[in-house]
Amino acid sequence: MNPLWYSLGPLLIINIIMLATVLIYASIAQKVPADKEVMERHASAFVNRWFRGYWVWLISPIERFFVRSRITPNQLTLIGLVVSSLAGLFYAYGRLGLAGWMVILGGTFDMFDGRVARITNQVSRTGAYFDAVMDRYSEGIAYCGLLYFFRDHWMFWLVLTAFLGAFMVSYSKARGEAMGLQVTSGSMQRPERIVYLGVASIFSPIFRVFLGEYGPLPNDELLLIASLFLIALGTNWSAIARIREVMTALRLQEKTR
Repeated sequence: MNPLWYSLGPLLIINIIMLATVLIYASIAQKVPADKEVMERHASAFVNRWFRGYWVWLISPIERFFVRSRITPNQLTLIGLVVSSLAGLFYAYGRLGLAGWMVILGGTFDMFDGRVARITNQVSRTGAYFDAVMDRYSEGIAYCGLLYFFRDHWMFWLVLTAFLGAFMVSYSKARGEAMGLQVTSGSMQRPERIVYLGVASIFSPIFRVFLGEYGPLPNDELLLIASLFLIALGTNWSAIARIREVMTALRLQEKTR
């Protein structure tokens, strides 16, 4: 099958469903109770609270199914890891469209595990720790697939920079919080990275068809390059901002002692 249809086929079906559900949600959004997690978590211009609210509303039937089926949050975390591993495998073999869908699906399971834990009163420190560690594995495996795919291409270094930035965003915050500080600066958190990388990968085969005929660089995945450049720049900028915030706070603590 032409790789174009790995992206285009599901995309046509999903776009019809998404358009219909967006219109439905837009008409009832004012009546839908605000989700506490959506209101409390970080939002960006692209992944804003309206979009998050829509996504939570859309997947809520699946969420209720998991609750009724008594699937544990840790099991959902492991399913997300498996799906993200498939993303890495598809990236390694250049199946960008399929990989993009797996990135989005794996990120959705990352939402499921925490939400199901709260609904079923299974929130625990061990569960939160397990989820955080598996999230790093999930994201890392996807980037490893991209690194393998671009192993003989200059894009290898761009992927590596984005990979490093993604981990430093998380580590700089975790390390600051371990020192008793609340780290609030920076953006380009995991939901943004999932959306940018997943959407760019899904559309990349479609985008490349037009560039192959009309573009100056028919052999380069320009849409994927753009998303990875955005992720690399945004993550490393955010990591630096968090490092500065933590170091400033620590210096102030040292001066007041």
